[in-house]
Amino acid sequence: MKVQKLVWDTTQFGYEVGKLIVDNEFPSFDEIRNIAMQFKLLYVFTNSKLPEQFPLKLVDTKVVFEKNFSNDINTSVMIEEYNSSFSYDDLLQLAFLSGQYSRFRTDKMFKNNEFELLYKLWIDKSLRDEKIKVLIKTIQGILGGFVTLELNEDQKFAQIGLIAVNEKYQGNGIASVLLKMCQKVTSQHGMSKIIVATQYANSPAMSLYIKNGFSISNKTYIYHIWS
Repeated sequence: MKVQKLVWDTTQFGYEVGKLIVDNEFPSFDEIRNIAMQFKLLYVFTNSKLPEQFPLKLVDTKVVFEKNFSNDINTSVMIEEYNSSFSYDDLLQLAFLSGQYSRFRTDKMFKNNEFELLYKLWIDKSLRDEKIKVLIKTIQGILGGFVTLELNEDQKFAQIGLIAVNEKYQGNGIASVLLKMCQKVTSQHGMSKIIVATQYANSPAMSLYIKNGFSISNKTYIYHIWS
């Protein structure tokens, strides 16, 4: 197993945050508890569920999807990118919506607006970073949905970060259009693989990716221990 202090999380949240990665052999609960005492919050990441006798709450099952495709794909979908003519507040609300199943939102032990802080920082970074595209779908000039796509040209893949559809327009295929935009932009940059992570509890996202030809590459079980 591997333990590390998470400097970024500690700095942003204002308290000590650590991460424990459990490999093949499970430590005892006492070992985990002793590690957790070094932090206010310890994330525990495992490739399989901890034994049921461990009194730990599973806060997330992270599911990673990937899709490989021909990089000469031809699609007629129009690429739209966010710009300052659209409301930042509307985009921010979509960013919050994208995280409705996030462990930072569902774990009620977070008391200091950590979820909002994290997702605002995430969308702000996406708008600043030249390697990240913020793609949108508009409905009569209104933001109907958005997706962030990070282009990792060194490792030859693109990664979806945030994705959400305005609640007024859900059920109209907008999310699938956004995925087609991602695929087209990825192909335009000479790459043919997209990866994306979601929560197992997020059944709409799970269905979306499967419907659009993505397949599961791995799962990670995540626990939180508060001291």
